[in-house]
Amino acid sequence: MKEWEGVLEKLNKESETSIVLELLGSLKPFIREEEVKEKVLDFLLNFGDRLVRIKSTEILEELESADSKVIEALVIALLNDPDAFVRGFSAKVLGKIGDIRAIEALKKAREDEDGFVRHYAEEALRILEMKTRLLSVIQRAKGG
Repeated sequence: MKEWEGVLEKLNKESETSIVLELLGSLKPFIREEEVKEKVLDFLLNFGDRLVRIKSTEILEELESADSKVIEALVIALLNDPDAFVRGFSAKVLGKIGDIRAIEALKKAREDEDGFVRHYAEEALRILEMKTRLLSVIQRAKGG
């Protein structure tokens, strides 16, 4: 059994926030494992305590790139989570991952009622804009 598999088993039986936070934190180095990623996404979208949802965004920030499931979950959290910190940190992670699929959601988040969310949405959009420009320059340099 891999180290992270035991942690996942414990998480499946645990609901106490402080213990869940500790267990989640120990999964950070394993976020690229599909089962770990699925569990973190589940916590981001479904766990009742905002601290666990925030911790989930922190763990997802370890990804340099993301698949559609990750982008979709972060966008859902960005646009729908009742907690401004979860929304803001979701925007931050979307910016760090740098996937252009998040642009429209980040534009909507610029209108969020909370300044924290608006700040991170703007920051993420700046990062994505720079990435888009850079990719365009690289494409032109390659003759494409």
